[in-house]
Amino acid sequence: MAKTNKLEKIKTLKMLQLWGQLPNPDFHFFHTHGVSPHKALRDLSYSPEVQSAILARESAVIGDPWEIIGDNEAETKFIAYNLEKLGINSIFREIFHALWYGYTILQHPIQKVNNHWEYIKIDSLPSEWFCFDKKSQLIPSNHTNTTPLNMTIGDLDKEVELVQYRPTFINPYGESLLTRVFWSATWIRGTMDLWISYIDRFGDDSIVGRVELANDDKKMAMLHAIQEFRSSGAMVIEGSDSIDILKSDKNSSSQLFKDFYDLCTKQISKVILGHSSALDSTPGKLGNEASISIVRQDITQDDKSIIAETMNKLIRHLCLINNFSSRISFAWKPEQEDEKSRIERDTMLHNIGFEFSEEYICKTYRFNKQDISKSSPK
Repeated sequence: MAKTNKLEKIKTLKMLQLWGQLPNPDFHFFHTHGVSPHKALRDLSYSPEVQSAILARESAVIGDPWEIIGDNEAETKFIAYNLEKLGINSIFREIFHALWYGYTILQHPIQKVNNHWEYIKIDSLPSEWFCFDKKSQLIPSNHTNTTPLNMTIGDLDKEVELVQYRPTFINPYGESLLTRVFWSATWIRGTMDLWISYIDRFGDDSIVGRVELANDDKKMAMLHAIQEFRSSGAMVIEGSDSIDILKSDKNSSSQLFKDFYDLCTKQISKVILGHSSALDSTPGKLGNEASISIVRQDITQDDKSIIAETMNKLIRHLCLINNFSSRISFAWKPEQEDEKSRIERDTMLHNIGFEFSEEYICKTYRFNKQDISKSSPK
Protein backbone atom coordinates (compact mmCIF):
# COMPACT_ATOMS: atom_id res chain seq x y z
CA MET A 1 0.00 0.00 0.00
CA ALA A 2 2.85 2.35 0.85
CA LYS A 3 4.39 1.76 -2.57
CA THR A 4 1.08 2.45 -4.30
CA ASN A 5 0.62 5.76 -2.45
CA LYS A 6 4.16 6.80 -3.34
CA LEU A 7 3.60 6.05 -7.02
CA GLU A 8 0.34 7.99 -7.01
CA LYS A 9 2.11 10.96 -5.40
CA ILE A 10 4.83 10.96 -8.05
CA LYS A 11 2.23 10.77 -10.82
CA THR A 12 0.36 13.75 -9.35
CA LEU A 13 3.50 15.92 -9.19
CA LYS A 14 4.26 15.51 -12.94
CA MET A 15 7.73 16.94 -12.34
CA LEU A 16 8.96 16.24 -15.86
CA GLN A 17 6.20 18.46 -17.25
CA LEU A 18 7.38 21.45 -15.22
CA TRP A 19 10.66 23.01 -16.28
CA GLY A 20 10.87 24.98 -13.05
CA GLN A 21 10.90 21.79 -10.92
CA LEU A 22 14.28 20.73 -12.27
CA PRO A 23 17.26 21.42 -9.96
CA ASN A 24 19.40 24.43 -10.79
CA PRO A 25 22.59 23.08 -12.45
CA ASP A 26 24.92 25.45 -10.60
CA PHE A 27 28.35 24.58 -9.21
CA HIS A 28 26.81 23.24 -5.99
CA PHE A 29 24.60 20.87 -8.01
CA PHE A 30 27.56 19.36 -9.88
CA HIS A 31 29.75 19.04 -6.79
CA THR A 32 26.90 17.37 -4.86
CA HIS A 33 26.70 14.69 -7.55
CA GLY A 34 30.48 14.27 -7.74
CA VAL A 35 30.77 15.74 -11.23
CA SER A 36 33.23 18.40 -12.38
CA PRO A 37 31.11 21.38 -13.52
CA HIS A 38 33.80 22.50 -15.96
CA LYS A 39 34.03 19.10 -17.66
CA ALA A 40 30.22 18.72 -17.73
CA LEU A 41 29.77 22.10 -19.41
CA ARG A 42 32.66 21.51 -21.83
CA ASP A 43 31.11 18.21 -22.90
CA LEU A 44 27.81 20.03 -23.33
CA SER A 45 29.35 22.50 -25.77
CA TYR A 46 30.24 19.65 -28.14
CA SER A 47 26.55 19.09 -28.87
CA PRO A 48 25.90 20.27 -32.47
CA GLU A 49 22.84 22.28 -31.39
CA VAL A 50 24.78 24.09 -28.65
CA GLN A 51 27.94 24.45 -30.75
CA SER A 52 26.07 26.07 -33.64
CA ALA A 53 24.44 28.57 -31.26
CA ILE A 54 27.83 29.39 -29.71
CA LEU A 55 29.45 29.95 -33.10
CA ALA A 56 26.52 32.10 -34.23
CA ARG A 57 26.78 34.37 -31.20
CA GLU A 58 30.55 34.68 -31.45
CA SER A 59 30.45 35.36 -35.19
CA ALA A 60 28.16 38.35 -34.59
CA VAL A 61 31.11 40.05 -32.85
CA ILE A 62 34.36 38.44 -34.01
CA GLY A 63 35.43 39.90 -37.31
CA ASP A 64 33.87 43.32 -36.71
CA PRO A 65 36.28 46.23 -37.32
CA TRP A 66 38.20 47.57 -34.33
CA GLU A 67 40.97 50.08 -33.73
CA ILE A 68 43.60 51.06 -31.18
CA ILE A 69 43.36 54.77 -30.35
CA GLY A 70 46.10 56.87 -28.76
CA ASP A 71 47.82 60.25 -28.79
CA ASN A 72 51.33 58.92 -29.39
CA GLU A 73 51.56 57.29 -32.81
CA ALA A 74 54.63 55.13 -32.08
CA GLU A 75 53.25 53.78 -28.79
CA THR A 76 49.83 53.14 -30.32
CA LYS A 77 51.38 51.23 -33.23
CA PHE A 78 53.44 49.13 -30.80
CA ILE A 79 50.33 48.06 -28.87
CA ALA A 80 48.33 47.38 -32.04
CA TYR A 81 51.18 45.34 -33.59
CA ASN A 82 51.58 43.21 -30.43
CA LEU A 83 47.86 42.35 -30.35
CA GLU A 84 47.65 41.68 -34.09
CA LYS A 85 50.69 39.41 -33.90
CA LEU A 86 49.00 37.29 -31.21
CA GLY A 87 45.81 37.00 -33.27
CA ILE A 88 43.19 39.31 -31.86
CA ASN A 89 40.24 37.17 -33.00
CA SER A 90 41.59 34.25 -30.98
CA ILE A 91 41.82 36.57 -27.95
CA PHE A 92 38.17 37.51 -28.46
CA ARG A 93 37.21 33.82 -28.42
CA GLU A 94 39.14 33.28 -25.20
CA ILE A 95 37.21 36.17 -23.61
CA PHE A 96 33.94 34.63 -24.81
CA HIS A 97 34.66 31.64 -22.54
CA ALA A 98 33.46 33.81 -19.65
CA LEU A 99 29.96 33.86 -21.14
CA TRP A 100 29.79 30.11 -21.60
CA TYR A 101 31.33 29.09 -18.26
CA GLY A 102 30.70 32.16 -16.06
CA TYR A 103 34.35 33.18 -15.83
CA THR A 104 37.68 32.62 -17.52
CA ILE A 105 41.29 33.26 -16.53
CA LEU A 106 43.61 34.70 -19.17
CA GLN A 107 47.32 34.09 -18.84
CA HIS A 108 49.53 36.67 -20.53
CA PRO A 109 53.26 36.02 -20.09
CA ILE A 110 55.50 38.92 -21.14
CA GLN A 111 59.02 39.31 -22.44
CA LYS A 112 61.30 42.27 -23.13
CA VAL A 113 62.13 42.92 -26.77
CA ASN A 114 64.11 46.02 -27.85
CA ASN A 115 63.64 47.68 -24.44
CA HIS A 116 59.85 47.17 -24.51
CA TRP A 117 57.71 44.61 -22.70
CA GLU A 118 55.28 42.75 -24.93
CA TYR A 119 52.84 39.86 -24.55
CA ILE A 120 54.11 36.44 -25.66
CA LYS A 121 50.58 34.99 -25.78
CA ILE A 122 47.12 35.55 -24.35
CA ASP A 123 45.00 32.47 -23.81
CA SER A 124 42.69 30.99 -21.19
CA LEU A 125 43.67 28.50 -18.51
CA PRO A 126 41.41 25.60 -17.45
CA SER A 127 38.82 27.01 -15.06
CA GLU A 128 39.02 23.93 -12.81
CA TRP A 129 42.51 25.03 -11.78
CA PHE A 130 41.01 27.93 -9.84
CA CYS A 131 38.28 28.77 -7.34
CA PHE A 132 37.20 31.71 -5.19
CA ASP A 133 37.78 32.08 -1.46
CA LYS A 134 35.33 33.52 1.08
CA LYS A 135 36.38 37.04 0.09
CA SER A 136 35.60 36.31 -3.58
CA GLN A 137 39.30 36.38 -4.45
CA LEU A 138 40.73 34.06 -7.08
CA ILE A 139 42.96 31.30 -5.66
CA PRO A 140 44.37 27.98 -6.98
CA SER A 141 41.91 25.15 -6.51
CA ASN A 142 44.50 22.65 -5.21
CA HIS A 143 44.25 24.35 -1.78
CA THR A 144 47.99 23.98 -1.20
CA ASN A 145 48.35 27.71 -1.69
CA THR A 146 45.55 30.03 -0.58
CA THR A 147 47.33 33.24 -1.59
CA PRO A 148 45.10 35.19 -4.05
CA LEU A 149 46.53 35.50 -7.52
CA ASN A 150 48.16 38.81 -8.42
CA MET A 151 45.95 40.76 -10.81
CA THR A 152 47.37 44.23 -10.17
CA ILE A 153 47.52 46.24 -13.40
CA GLY A 154 50.95 47.74 -13.94
CA ASP A 155 52.80 45.21 -11.78
CA LEU A 156 55.48 43.23 -13.64
CA ASP A 157 54.54 40.21 -11.52
CA LYS A 158 50.89 40.34 -12.55
CA GLU A 159 49.88 36.71 -13.11
CA VAL A 160 46.50 36.59 -14.85
CA GLU A 161 43.50 38.61 -15.99
CA LEU A 162 40.14 37.48 -14.61
CA VAL A 163 37.10 37.87 -16.88
CA GLN A 164 33.68 37.36 -15.29
CA TYR A 165 30.19 37.42 -16.76
CA ARG A 166 27.73 39.15 -14.43
CA PRO A 167 29.35 38.12 -11.15
CA THR A 168 27.85 38.88 -7.74
CA PHE A 169 29.24 38.81 -4.21
CA ILE A 170 27.24 35.66 -3.53
CA ASN A 171 28.29 34.08 -6.83
CA PRO A 172 31.77 35.26 -7.90
CA TYR A 173 31.82 32.43 -10.49
CA GLY A 174 29.50 34.53 -12.66
CA GLU A 175 26.54 33.46 -14.75
CA SER A 176 27.15 30.61 -17.18
CA LEU A 177 24.96 30.53 -20.27
CA LEU A 178 25.69 26.82 -20.68
CA THR A 179 24.12 26.01 -17.31
CA ARG A 180 20.91 27.67 -18.53
CA VAL A 181 20.68 25.20 -21.41
CA PHE A 182 22.05 22.25 -19.43
CA TRP A 183 18.83 20.24 -19.22
CA SER A 184 17.73 20.91 -22.81
CA ALA A 185 21.13 19.94 -24.21
CA THR A 186 21.44 16.93 -21.90
CA TRP A 187 18.13 15.49 -23.12
CA ILE A 188 19.13 16.11 -26.75
CA ARG A 189 22.49 14.42 -26.21
CA GLY A 190 20.80 11.10 -25.30
CA THR A 191 22.61 8.26 -27.04
CA MET A 192 21.13 6.49 -30.05
CA ASP A 193 20.48 3.41 -27.88
CA LEU A 194 18.42 5.54 -25.53
CA TRP A 195 16.20 6.93 -28.28
CA ILE A 196 15.83 3.54 -30.01
CA SER A 197 14.71 1.97 -26.74
CA TYR A 198 12.42 4.95 -26.17
CA ILE A 199 10.68 4.54 -29.53
CA ASP A 200 10.56 0.75 -29.16
CA ARG A 201 9.05 1.03 -25.74
CA PHE A 202 6.37 3.54 -26.55
CA GLY A 203 5.89 2.36 -30.11
CA ASP A 204 5.14 -1.28 -29.28
CA ASP A 205 1.72 -2.45 -28.29
CA SER A 206 1.16 -2.35 -24.53
CA ILE A 207 -0.09 -5.39 -22.62
CA VAL A 208 -2.57 -4.95 -19.78
CA GLY A 209 -3.26 -7.87 -17.44
CA ARG A 210 -6.44 -8.11 -15.39
CA VAL A 211 -6.76 -10.31 -12.33
CA GLU A 212 -10.02 -11.43 -10.74
CA LEU A 213 -8.76 -11.06 -7.18
CA ALA A 214 -7.14 -7.63 -6.93
CA ASN A 215 -4.43 -8.34 -4.38
CA ASP A 216 -0.75 -7.48 -4.57
CA ASP A 217 0.42 -11.11 -4.89
CA LYS A 218 -1.86 -11.81 -7.85
CA LYS A 219 -0.84 -8.55 -9.57
CA MET A 220 2.86 -9.28 -9.14
CA ALA A 221 2.35 -12.80 -10.53
CA MET A 222 0.58 -11.36 -13.58
CA LEU A 223 3.35 -8.77 -14.06
CA HIS A 224 6.04 -11.47 -13.99
CA ALA A 225 4.01 -13.51 -16.49
CA ILE A 226 3.79 -10.54 -18.88
CA GLN A 227 7.52 -9.87 -18.54
CA GLU A 228 8.24 -13.50 -19.30
CA PHE A 229 6.00 -13.27 -22.35
CA ARG A 230 7.93 -10.22 -23.59
CA SER A 231 11.21 -12.14 -23.44
CA SER A 232 10.13 -15.67 -24.44
CA GLY A 233 6.82 -15.25 -26.28
CA ALA A 234 4.90 -17.67 -24.01
CA MET A 235 2.59 -16.99 -21.07
CA VAL A 236 0.25 -19.07 -18.89
CA ILE A 237 -2.57 -17.56 -16.81
CA GLU A 238 -5.15 -19.13 -14.52
CA GLY A 239 -8.92 -18.98 -14.19
CA SER A 240 -10.75 -15.93 -15.46
CA ASP A 241 -7.66 -13.72 -15.53
CA SER A 242 -7.45 -11.87 -18.86
CA ILE A 243 -4.90 -10.21 -21.12
CA ASP A 244 -5.66 -7.18 -23.28
CA ILE A 245 -3.43 -5.47 -25.85
CA LEU A 246 -3.54 -1.70 -26.20
CA LYS A 247 -2.79 -0.72 -29.77
CA SER A 248 -0.42 2.20 -30.18
CA ASP A 249 0.71 4.20 -33.18
CA LYS A 250 4.49 4.24 -33.61
CA ASN A 251 4.26 7.38 -35.69
CA SER A 252 2.74 9.27 -32.77
CA SER A 253 5.62 8.25 -30.48
CA SER A 254 8.24 9.40 -32.99
CA GLN A 255 6.30 12.65 -33.43
CA LEU A 256 6.38 13.08 -29.66
CA PHE A 257 10.17 12.72 -29.74
CA LYS A 258 10.43 15.23 -32.60
CA ASP A 259 8.25 17.76 -30.76
CA PHE A 260 10.36 17.31 -27.63
CA TYR A 261 13.57 17.74 -29.64
CA ASP A 262 12.23 20.94 -31.26
CA LEU A 263 11.27 22.32 -27.86
CA CYS A 264 14.77 21.70 -26.47
CA THR A 265 16.43 23.24 -29.54
CA LYS A 266 14.28 26.35 -29.28
CA GLN A 267 15.17 26.71 -25.61
CA ILE A 268 18.89 26.61 -26.51
CA SER A 269 18.48 29.21 -29.27
CA LYS A 270 16.38 31.46 -27.06
CA VAL A 271 18.89 31.47 -24.19
CA ILE A 272 22.09 31.86 -26.25
CA LEU A 273 20.88 33.87 -29.25
CA GLY A 274 17.91 35.74 -27.83
CA HIS A 275 15.14 34.25 -29.99
CA SER A 276 14.00 30.71 -30.69
CA SER A 277 13.99 30.92 -34.50
CA ALA A 278 17.59 32.12 -34.84
CA LEU A 279 18.81 28.84 -36.30
CA ASP A 280 15.70 28.02 -38.33
CA SER A 281 16.14 28.12 -42.09
CA THR A 282 13.83 28.99 -44.94
CA PRO A 283 14.04 26.85 -48.13
CA GLY A 284 16.15 28.62 -50.72
CA LYS A 285 17.45 31.14 -48.19
CA LEU A 286 20.63 31.33 -46.13
CA GLY A 287 19.42 31.43 -42.53
CA ASN A 288 16.11 32.68 -41.22
CA GLU A 289 14.48 35.19 -43.57
CA ALA A 290 12.61 36.82 -40.69
CA SER A 291 15.85 37.65 -38.87
CA ILE A 292 17.96 40.48 -40.32
CA SER A 293 20.75 39.71 -37.84
CA ILE A 294 21.56 36.37 -36.23
CA VAL A 295 21.41 37.89 -32.76
CA ARG A 296 19.64 40.89 -31.31
CA GLN A 297 21.56 44.14 -31.32
CA ASP A 298 21.47 44.55 -27.54
CA ILE A 299 23.08 41.14 -26.97
CA THR A 300 25.81 41.92 -29.50
CA GLN A 301 26.54 45.26 -27.86
CA ASP A 302 26.71 43.60 -24.44
CA ASP A 303 29.24 41.07 -25.76
CA LYS A 304 31.29 43.85 -27.36
CA SER A 305 31.34 45.75 -24.07
CA ILE A 306 32.81 42.75 -22.21
CA ILE A 307 35.50 42.30 -24.87
CA ALA A 308 36.34 46.02 -25.00
CA GLU A 309 36.61 46.21 -21.19
CA THR A 310 38.96 43.23 -21.07
CA MET A 311 41.09 44.44 -23.97
CA ASN A 312 41.48 47.85 -22.32
CA LYS A 313 42.69 46.21 -19.10
CA LEU A 314 45.30 44.26 -21.07
CA ILE A 315 46.36 47.39 -22.96
CA ARG A 316 46.47 49.48 -19.77
CA HIS A 317 48.75 46.91 -18.13
CA LEU A 318 51.12 46.93 -21.11
CA CYS A 319 51.22 50.74 -21.15
CA LEU A 320 52.04 50.99 -17.43
CA ILE A 321 54.88 48.44 -17.42
CA ASN A 322 56.36 50.19 -20.49
CA ASN A 323 55.95 53.66 -18.92
CA PHE A 324 53.96 54.92 -21.91
CA SER A 325 52.74 58.43 -21.37
CA SER A 326 49.80 58.42 -23.76
CA ARG A 327 46.35 57.05 -23.02
CA ILE A 328 45.82 54.14 -25.44
CA SER A 329 42.53 52.28 -25.72
CA PHE A 330 40.67 49.65 -27.69
CA ALA A 331 37.44 50.64 -29.48
CA TRP A 332 34.99 49.09 -31.89
CA LYS A 333 34.63 50.99 -35.14
CA PRO A 334 31.10 52.19 -35.87
CA GLU A 335 29.28 50.34 -38.60
CA GLN A 336 30.19 51.69 -41.99
CA GLU A 337 27.53 53.69 -43.69
CA ASP A 338 26.39 52.48 -47.09
CA GLU A 339 28.41 54.46 -49.68
CA LYS A 340 25.45 55.07 -51.97
CA SER A 341 23.40 56.47 -49.07
CA ARG A 342 26.33 58.65 -48.02
CA ILE A 343 26.73 60.08 -51.54
CA GLU A 344 23.00 60.84 -51.73
CA ARG A 345 23.11 62.52 -48.33
CA ASP A 346 26.19 64.63 -49.16
CA THR A 347 24.72 65.62 -52.54
CA MET A 348 21.52 66.79 -50.87
CA LEU A 349 23.48 68.81 -48.28
CA HIS A 350 25.60 70.37 -51.04
CA ASN A 351 22.49 71.30 -53.06
CA ILE A 352 21.04 73.23 -50.15
CA GLY A 353 24.24 75.23 -49.67
CA PHE A 354 26.61 73.27 -47.42
CA GLU A 355 30.31 72.99 -48.27
CA PHE A 356 32.64 70.14 -47.34
CA SER A 357 36.30 70.51 -46.40
CA GLU A 358 39.06 68.74 -48.31
CA GLU A 359 39.86 66.79 -45.15
CA TYR A 360 36.29 65.43 -45.02
CA ILE A 361 36.28 64.49 -48.71
CA CYS A 362 39.65 62.71 -48.46
CA LYS A 363 38.71 60.84 -45.28
CA THR A 364 35.17 59.86 -46.32
CA TYR A 365 35.81 58.91 -49.95
CA ARG A 366 39.45 57.80 -49.55
CA PHE A 367 41.03 60.40 -51.88
CA ASN A 368 44.51 61.83 -51.72
CA LYS A 369 44.71 65.62 -51.61
CA GLN A 370 46.36 65.79 -55.02
CA ASP A 371 43.50 63.79 -56.53
CA ILE A 372 40.86 66.48 -55.99
CA SER A 373 40.55 70.23 -56.43
CA LYS A 374 37.73 72.72 -55.97
CA SER A 375 36.07 73.91 -59.14
CA SER A 376 35.88 77.67 -59.67
CA PRO A 377 32.36 79.14 -59.35
CA LYS A 378 30.61 79.86 -62.64
